[in-house]
Amino acid sequence: MIAKPGVPLVVDDAYLDTLFNTRTNPKPAMYPEKYQHHNYLDYYVRQTNAVFDFVLKQPWADTKRVVLAGGSEGYHVAIKTAYTNRRVTHLIVSSGGLEGRHQSIMRIERMKGYTGEYTQEEAQRSVEELQREWVTICKDSLNATSTIGDPRRTMYSFSHGHNLDYLLALTIPIRVIYGTADVGSTSNDILPLEFARRGKTNLTLKAYPNHDHTYYKLTYDAKGRVIDKVYNGVTVEKEYFAWLQLH
Repeated sequence: MIAKPGVPLVVDDAYLDTLFNTRTNPKPAMYPEKYQHHNYLDYYVRQTNAVFDFVLKQPWADTKRVVLAGGSEGYHVAIKTAYTNRRVTHLIVSSGGLEGRHQSIMRIERMKGYTGEYTQEEAQRSVEELQREWVTICKDSLNATSTIGDPRRTMYSFSHGHNLDYLLALTIPIRVIYGTADVGSTSNDILPLEFARRGKTNLTLKAYPNHDHTYYKLTYDAKGRVIDKVYNGVTVEKEYFAWLQLH
């Protein structure tokens, strides 16, 4: 587990609510300037490669079998790190959108028009707003300051759209996992098609029906509303460790 830049490993719980989300009122100085200015994809790739440089020099490290795993934001970091670092021998990525972060948000908003959370017209307006927002992000893509949410540089860097190219360039075993209720991650559905198109056989794709972003299995009522959820992450972990034993 690699620390976020400038963020303490231990923090006073006054900063957090009962779900370990940052409190917004009163707003704490939770995210220091160092974090804001280093919170973008290429920094995290360099950081991960620096960790590899250190770890693989240790006498206990097995340099012949180097497994890199990343989920959510780490999905993007792990993919680009594996693309840039030939020492990685196995890649496991989870709960990330193949197309990019902003694209995943658009996919989620569009889906709300089909689930009944929005009307189709409301979903369309939301998508159009995100399209306009992207134009603004592109015009100010190096801006590393923000009072609410991630800076524009962060969003721009994680919405690059090259994950498919990076994955296709790899020859190592790759496992991609996601829950189908995590709509932003369902863009990974096309990966087997793209790998097959090129005759590549190093991909294992595993989708978990009705699982969310963090692998809670959801139960729905007749109207499609979530009425229960049960954590299934332990099974997910067991299955990717079993995959490692076979590759």
